Amino acid sequence: MANLILPVLVSSALIGFNHGLIASICLASWISSWSIRYFLDDPEAARDLHRFVAISVLLVVWNFWKPLSILAVLLITGAVASSSLRPRTASRSSKEDLDGTDRHCTPLLIPSCTTHSRMFPKKHSFVYSYLLVGIPVGPTDHPRRYGSLISVDTDLLPRHQNRRGWFHVQGSDYLERGGQDNTLKGKLAQYLRSQGVDDESWHHAYLVTAPKFLGYQFNPVSFWYIYSEENELRFMVLEVNNTFDERRMYLLKAADNTSEKRDSNAMKFVETWPKDFHVSPFNSRKGSYALTARDPFFGSPQTPKFDNSIVLNSSEGRAKLVARVFSEKSPLDPRTATKSDSFSFISKWWWVGFMTFPRILRQASKLYFRRKLDIFFRPEILPTSVARQPTAEEVALEAFFRRYLCALAKQSPLRVSYSPPPGMGTSETFPSSKLPTSASEDIEIRVLTPAFYSRFVHYAHSSEAFDRECIFTEERNRTVWISRPELLPDLPLAKLDNSVDSKDKDRNGRLGWALVKKLRCPPAAASYPDKVDSIKTHTREDIRVQKFSPLDEYVHEHCPDTHIYRRCLVKLFLAQRYVAGFTEVLDFVDKAVRVGLTCLSLYLVRSVGDGSHNYSYIAWTIFMANLVHSWGIAKELTYRY
Repeated sequence: MANLILPVLVSSALIGFNHGLIASICLASWISSWSIRYFLDDPEAARDLHRFVAISVLLVVWNFWKPLSILAVLLITGAVASSSLRPRTASRSSKEDLDGTDRHCTPLLIPSCTTHSRMFPKKHSFVYSYLLVGIPVGPTDHPRRYGSLISVDTDLLPRHQNRRGWFHVQGSDYLERGGQDNTLKGKLAQYLRSQGVDDESWHHAYLVTAPKFLGYQFNPVSFWYIYSEENELRFMVLEVNNTFDERRMYLLKAADNTSEKRDSNAMKFVETWPKDFHVSPFNSRKGSYALTARDPFFGSPQTPKFDNSIVLNSSEGRAKLVARVFSEKSPLDPRTATKSDSFSFISKWWWVGFMTFPRILRQASKLYFRRKLDIFFRPEILPTSVARQPTAEEVALEAFFRRYLCALAKQSPLRVSYSPPPGMGTSETFPSSKLPTSASEDIEIRVLTPAFYSRFVHYAHSSEAFDRECIFTEERNRTVWISRPELLPDLPLAKLDNSVDSKDKDRNGRLGWALVKKLRCPPAAASYPDKVDSIKTHTREDIRVQKFSPLDEYVHEHCPDTHIYRRCLVKLFLAQRYVAGFTEVLDFVDKAVRVGLTCLSLYLVRSVGDGSHNYSYIAWTIFMANLVHSWGIAKELTYRY
């Protein structure tokens, strides 16, 4: 806390020096308010402090040191412009870089082109430029930089060594979420083992993907070429991402492929597999994919060429969409690029990654408004896919749900195996305390998407939550998978025995719990209506008395950190009631209010600096100047007391 108060004292001194003692007194009152907020463990206190310091310093600099601020902008601009001309970083010798695999370990910047041609129900085509990078994933992978242009996994290095290149690839952004080893090699090995491919079946790989530029990346598809020690293409992994941050990996095995074709120029990799992942709102999850890929290093290892085509076939086997991505010009090796080559490449290609998503929106609008194509709403993912990244609320609620599930298992004759979505913790098995482990039956609960946690808390009855999120719902709406649904009645879903381990009972938060009870509402309607509901001509209304859910009661009785739970629920319920479930809108409104109140505070402090106002006006000004703290304290007290 001391290191955060220091900027406040500095800012107070700066403004007080220019505006008098009264302004310093006003600002000193902020320090005491921050002390209260830190005592309450308000998570927004530090952010409010940063906003206050930034706005006050900018105000002082702009008013009194305008030439200095202009000079700072010029210096920053010059540093950014000159960084592309800085000397190339020589990380390793050429022999060590090749790592015994010839051109398969050559990093490349690949100017490319992508084409899409829709055959039916309406014809539609487009062609766009596209930028890819090729990254060697060698037997001994490690974070490194290739000149000033490409960096790989440098975020894993110590802070003084993790300088990124202009184009960056980070292993944690690929394949399964989470895991112990977040390097590209570690993530690939982890995924292949999960698919039954042992480490001896492959030697090295080559990743072709869209890189990050200035921290931004939109990456629809990545291609992993996986080779043997003799440089034979053994496997390919297609990693497909949709605009909902969901992911599906397809492992394609060349050894089982009878359609391999070798000639003097190319080695083609042909494979077909069923479509089970939602990518475009204009295509259902039916049909199949067919890939035709070229081994980029076969026949011309010194000038690799990338050319992959994916055909989407309808359920009747008719080609519906053909997508192709291929290298258009000679790739650039960042290790041998001169300063002028680097500057020229960046100036020509820096914008391409930023335009990928706007281009997708443009083509989608044409398909919807001009071609009048039908929309297929996003279904929930299948267990074979990787869910989106969780929100902060879902991360917090997962911890409470895990504890609740453990308590259910202890008071039942079942042994519960629980698996959260990838990246949200490890799987765990909760034994029963009523029967010996050998005598208890097993039930597996596998959460498919983080949305399950934010939807589960909307239900006032746990049994109803499992029914509507898994058992009695359309497959495309499922957010959780249960191995043996018939065993669910053996879990005490209606009410736990609260006499067990209730020493942490929360005796506060009456207002917070009242808000939870008042605001609770059903979750957002599922994308696809159930068959039973679709034939009904009347509406139903739940006439049961609104009450706390079993999860609410468990948290109230057993968890000491209930204010976190209440904060999450109030935010989710408000978002669902007033902004269609978008918690981001509430976050934006909250930040806008805080920034506005901070600016108002600084304005009021400056207005009383001349000391010409009476004491009542000064007292009112001090009160108004602390409104941002009143906002934060009121919210925190609501959740806690």
